Amino acid sequence: MTWKTPNGEATSYETIIEEIKDTVKSTSDHRIIIGVDSQPRCQMTVVVKVITIITNDIEKKRKYFYEKTKIKNHSPDMYNRIMQECMSSIELALRVRSSDEWINSLANIEVHLDVNSPESKTKTSRISNMLQNMVRGHNIETVCIKPDSWVASSIADRHTKTY
Repeated sequence: MTWKTPNGEATSYETIIEEIKDTVKSTSDHRIIIGVDSQPRCQMTVVVKVITIITNDIEKKRKYFYEKTKIKNHSPDMYNRIMQECMSSIELALRVRSSDEWINSLANIEVHLDVNSPESKTKTSRISNMLQNMVRGHNIETVCIKPDSWVASSIADRHTKTY
């Protein structure tokens, strides 16, 4: 699969890792945020993974990259789809972390999940605590849910809506 910039230009995973490494080496004031969203479509599911780099450094500021996959004849129920999104986020965060020594030791990595808080009484609220604990169980301490999970619920979501 090909990673892309917001305007759709192809980039490589290695280039993204270099961007992250440059960021974590230059400032401790950064966030590397991972989010995944999926959208069932006719006879397929569109899955979008996003890596966002945020810093207060004027030259670097904010960037994101996404990877879109289309899975044919894929229609798990909502709970399994949300679980797959969470696992994909964890796997990507661990992959990013293990890509480089600097990243492993200095990166402030967080995961954004496209689920509601347990108090909200929505379908995803029932599994919210479980998913957050799954992320933390993989030694990723910062995990955000709606309304604070904007990488998954806004950026990734936007890219699932386009072919």
